Amino acid sequence: MKYFAKIAGMVTMGLLGGCSHSPTNASDLGGLCQPHPVKIVGRYTPSVTPKYFFKSVGTAHEIAFAGYAAESKADQNILFDLKTGKLTPIPGEFDPIGLFKTDLLSVPTDNGEGRTAMKFYDLRELRRLGVKAKPIFETDTSLMGRYQSLGVLERDGQRVKFRVITDGDLGGNFRDFEVDFGSEPAKMKALRKTQPLCKNLRNKKSHQLDYKLPMLSKDGKRLSLFDLSQQKMKIFDFNPASSQCTEVPALSLNRGDIGKLDFNPDGSQVAFHYSDRSLELSPLTFGTPESYWQLRSAVYDLNKKTYQLLPFLGKGANTLYPTFHTNGNLLFLETEGERYSFVEVDLKSIPAIPHQAVEALIGLSDLEFAPYQKLSNLFVEKCFSEAVQSFRANRLLNLLALGPESCLKLASGDPALQKVCRKLAQINDPSLH
Repeated sequence: MKYFAKIAGMVTMGLLGGCSHSPTNASDLGGLCQPHPVKIVGRYTPSVTPKYFFKSVGTAHEIAFAGYAAESKADQNILFDLKTGKLTPIPGEFDPIGLFKTDLLSVPTDNGEGRTAMKFYDLRELRRLGVKAKPIFETDTSLMGRYQSLGVLERDGQRVKFRVITDGDLGGNFRDFEVDFGSEPAKMKALRKTQPLCKNLRNKKSHQLDYKLPMLSKDGKRLSLFDLSQQKMKIFDFNPASSQCTEVPALSLNRGDIGKLDFNPDGSQVAFHYSDRSLELSPLTFGTPESYWQLRSAVYDLNKKTYQLLPFLGKGANTLYPTFHTNGNLLFLETEGERYSFVEVDLKSIPAIPHQAVEALIGLSDLEFAPYQKLSNLFVEKCFSEAVQSFRANRLLNLLALGPESCLKLASGDPALQKVCRKLAQINDPSLH
């Protein structure tokens, strides 16, 4: 049985096959859509279709994702070893999320009454037993919800204290646990009862948290929330003792950044996908993205205040669900029509775009922004399958990602657009001033 084709090296392999792992410098990805040289470490295409987001799990080279198996015509969670190509069906049908750099995996489960609880598994057993593995711990439905995220609070030898948040009752809950990997299977216990998330942000009458997509940092200290009223992704410091969430305004991202944020290990960077369409974001938009969303992905450095845009194939493609890998690289899901691949990139190979420059251009008058708009429209014509009305921030990120030569090609001899290209080049390289 063939498990996947590693497109980067055009290698097809089975369960016990060897694997050549030659890095690829894909400077031609998407032409104008992504002209910068980007070091592609690997591209991995499983035989099971990914149906939703995924995460890096374990301590080495694995990911877990919810998939659709054509042979069985059923949804199934999958453990995917990127090094060997082995696909292991594991319990559950959605949201298999691990605790970073540990052998713990969490899976929501439906109790048959329209509510979900959480089951936790030892990855060492999942690798060996697959769907036959038994959970090491199961919560009641007080920790209700999907879209869970986990953060490590403390490591002490084989023992790890950690936090789990979900989008549960009335917008979000959290609970702390401890797992001991000194035995196999590991042993786990709860350290507190389930508590509501961000009490201070809730509606005083309904007690509803009017935010979506709560995502916890890997150290459990911060979280991101999408503000439905402002259509904006925000980042908060979290105080578990009072369940208070305090916004860090300087770290909040531009309007229209809609994807699930993933924090890097030290919390200094976030990865997310965003749409090049001016979607009116509502609770309904947080399902599985369609191809017409034309999603791109980026990494934002919260300290340096810079963006890095990830590779993008162009028309009809999506680059989504970026996640920090255990080895320091970045992974994302790439879709084009019916083709799905997980792509691993070396983040250090991607140029950084200063946030301050983006903000300055966003503030231009309509007349001043007109040539940027025209250039952006040309970019859309080349790279997207249909005309879109994007937020200014997203248009500018796309243009700033163009190298000087590509920008001038796009300008096609128009003096006003060539002037814009020179300004963009100066933003990317201050030495050109």
